[in-house]
Amino acid sequence: MKIRKTCEFCSKTFYAKRLSTRYCSSNCNSKHYKQKKREENISVSNTKTLHISNNITPDLLNKPYLSILETCIILGISRSSVMRMLKSDKLESHKIGGKRIIKRDDLDNLFKSFEFVEIPDEAIKVKSDYNIDNCYYIGEIQNDYHISSSHLNKLLNQKKVEKIQIGKHKYVLKKEIHQILGTPKNKQL
Repeated sequence: MKIRKTCEFCSKTFYAKRLSTRYCSSNCNSKHYKQKKREENISVSNTKTLHISNNITPDLLNKPYLSILETCIILGISRSSVMRMLKSDKLESHKIGGKRIIKRDDLDNLFKSFEFVEIPDEAIKVKSDYNIDNCYYIGEIQNDYHISSSHLNKLLNQKKVEKIQIGKHKYVLKKEIHQILGTPKNKQL
């Protein structure tokens, strides 16, 4: 006995051997299952988002002790970020039974620790000395002075010359190199 049916996924007409058959092929069955699961996950995610956005209440902002989830909601960050802050001792938590709580004062103090720091004039002067135009790249020194990298590193370490690292490249002030090695023959200042 063959029964004429319409596939629930692709809407094609097919002949089924049983009354309970809903799809024309196992491929359509699999695709429809995946589509339903995807839609379920999206709806669960949307529900969680609404739940979290509705949980920020004045009561939550005035609580002296917060759970991990409440801290996530207030800061607007993920649970893993809060756990990372706890692990790096930026935030302190206390365990009561199986639940971790965070003092609201500790959370407020976290933001007080990021206050503006005034930079002294000496630091600004030193920073201006490290303009990249005033520096040699290590490879540049090797090429200009025809010196090996091991010999150059040995000289720089003996003379206690400070190396500046920007990204993966190291630089040295030109005036310090000129004091140690003189000016290169192929370049004049």
